[in-house]
Amino acid sequence: MKKLLLLLFVPIVSLGQMDYYVSAKGGLNVREAPEANAKKASTLSYGTFVSIESRTAIKLTLNDTDKETGVKNQIEGEWVEIVSENNISGYVFDGYLVAFKPHPWTIFTTVSGTSLNLKNTDLNTPEIKISYTISTMFYKNLKVGEIVQLVTDDKDLPNLEFRVTSVEKVKYEDYDLVPDCCDEYNVEAKILKNIPDKYSGLNKEKINGLVIHPPVKEVKFLVDPNNPSQEMSFAITTDGIPYALNGTTFFNLLDFDDDGNPDFRSFQECIKVSQLTDGRFYCELNGGGKQILIDNKWVVFTSWSPM
Repeated sequence: MKKLLLLLFVPIVSLGQMDYYVSAKGGLNVREAPEANAKKASTLSYGTFVSIESRTAIKLTLNDTDKETGVKNQIEGEWVEIVSENNISGYVFDGYLVAFKPHPWTIFTTVSGTSLNLKNTDLNTPEIKISYTISTMFYKNLKVGEIVQLVTDDKDLPNLEFRVTSVEKVKYEDYDLVPDCCDEYNVEAKILKNIPDKYSGLNKEKINGLVIHPPVKEVKFLVDPNNPSQEMSFAITTDGIPYALNGTTFFNLLDFDDDGNPDFRSFQECIKVSQLTDGRFYCELNGGGKQILIDNKWVVFTSWSPM
């Protein structure tokens, strides 16, 4: 007598796109089963891309303390099956997974300072180049051939696009100079199209600006970066850089979505101001950095700012 083999297929909801990143600064454990006592398969580092392959509906609540602020809160979520960008699979608590595509910018957007040299440059050639340094805790590999966007500090000039020609990790011979926050990468790029007519005839040796990757369509400075007094009151330090008389100064404010509010900002923290004998002011700094607005929360790119 012939036996009938019956195969039962159990459907699993598969989301399958890497639309999340790990937000646990100490890393997120991957388990072989959806329970806290299951064998640990691996640990995903902060900022790792993951896709949620299926949800278990097994709920979990954790008590969490922010190591930087000391703030305690409860995080609710469930066990989910994931695959990471480096092909690690298993189960994780989704309270430490954050969706990163609600906007055209994410924590992996990079913003860096640079300048466009206009002196002795033929503005009608496609050989115009820029160079800059990426410094961010959330860096994802920038590849040769990708497009970056230059937003100049002159609000009357249109933004420019450049194609990346080289990316090299910065190597420090002096260990004391290595940043605590992140790796650094030197980038060079060449203009994608001929420079617009508005740039021709400018009586300037260079134009300063910010380089954004990936490009953000509507990006613009909220105020004139050359007149920071529009943002708050300032004292002038010995090196001529404007800072607030005390507290935190925000500058380089960028609006990504044309709503009139900042989505990116640089900041410096001034803890003490002293007046010099020549009348100028000296500001003692307590750090600074760059922040980007994600889901109505300011996320710090770095613990210091090169701009």
